[in-house]
Amino acid sequence: MTKLKRNHYIIIAIVAVMILTNPSRSSFGSYLHQTGYSDIGRDFNGIIFSVYSTKQYDRYTRKAKKAYYLGILGNFIKMI
Repeated sequence: MTKLKRNHYIIIAIVAVMILTNPSRSSFGSYLHQTGYSDIGRDFNGIIFSVYSTKQYDRYTRKAKKAYYLGILGNFIKMI
């Protein structure tokens, strides 16, 4: 059996931190400051990140469009 090198332990630690900090649907709801989860959905649930979506309304035309967010390391990043 091969011996794990220092680099392997570092990679394992980074992946473990990413797995443990994958945000949940309730934390996405609190990020958006919404109490009702009718328009919030988790489109993809990966091991180390998740993709969430919500309906957002244009303030001028009042049309709804879907906005996507990447949830990784306990944070949310709006995707274009």
